[in-house]
Amino acid sequence: MKTFTGLKNLSTNLSNNTTTGNDSLMGQLISDQHRYLLQKFFDNERTYTTLTVGAEDLTLTGVVATDATSATLTAEWEHQSCQQFVVFSNGEQRTVTFTQNSTAITWRPGLTSASTTAISTVGVQAYQIPATVSMIPLQSGSWCIRQRQFKVSKNGHF
Repeated sequence: MKTFTGLKNLSTNLSNNTTTGNDSLMGQLISDQHRYLLQKFFDNERTYTTLTVGAEDLTLTGVVATDATSATLTAEWEHQSCQQFVVFSNGEQRTVTFTQNSTAITWRPGLTSASTTAISTVGVQAYQIPATVSMIPLQSGSWCIRQRQFKVSKNGHF
């Protein structure tokens, strides 16, 4: 891979104009081209909306029995479908699945003791990520892609 200085010297020599002004112009053009290519590579031109659901105190339709893995909310879940960390009234904590426009919630494993109808969610933030997650410039000027695996649901969220 050619360095910035190497490219600038090459372009100045190819233009047969070695003035300071031309040297500066070639540097700007090379920087602009690199910036353009990196933006395309980093997928910076896409926009997306971040959904944030804050902590909530919710009520269930009935007492949650020992070993239960599901319950029913008293009102439909209006937010986007997601999984949230929930604290039950007996102090047990589970990752609970909430489905948009549904009152049904599920979790695993079952509770070790009965719980009242009160539950508290911690909150969640779900967002789409660009196709290229991260790049690391190396000392040599080359690029290394860190590979990460993400479990993405059908609607494009974690």
